[in-house]
Amino acid sequence: MTALGRAVVVLALLLAEGVAVAAADPLAGVVLVDVTDRSWALDELSGEPVLLVIADRKAVPQAEAWGARLAGRTTLLAPWRAPGKVAWLSVADLRRVPEYARASARERLREQRVAPPAGEAPRISPLLLDWRGVIAGGLQAERGAAALILLGRDRQPVLRVTGAPSESAVTEMVEAIARVVRP
Repeated sequence: MTALGRAVVVLALLLAEGVAVAAADPLAGVVLVDVTDRSWALDELSGEPVLLVIADRKAVPQAEAWGARLAGRTTLLAPWRAPGKVAWLSVADLRRVPEYARASARERLREQRVAPPAGEAPRISPLLLDWRGVIAGGLQAERGAAALILLGRDRQPVLRVTGAPSESAVTEMVEAIARVVRP
């Protein structure tokens, strides 16, 4: 094999490895905006455990119920990142919203978010807008059902639940959150 042939093989192997790493990390290279148009680069959470709560319009009540149940059962969730905590990300699955309706959809979502009192840190995660379905589609979120996906520090799914929160599902999620924080 010639030097050029070896170089091509090495380059192909490096590209294949890079593609495999990116495929293994569903957050790699993803930047989403929130309702205020602030950009959130999900790569900033590299090496951190992450809980994704993904919901479309029909699944909002389920996602809110999950949020209330989890907030009441664990102190190990943080709105973005904090030492010894799991980053809690709320993702609005908006891939089915037509282009012409996006501005009004964003405005409605902005009005629904409750801002924390001045000087107080937010207690809930930013609402990230997934217009293209990068997260929702990539993680196979279902229409009309909240999807909660807990990713470990290695970005591998630790636990996935869908739908409304049952007592057993909440307990299982709380236990999994504790495990990823304190391995």
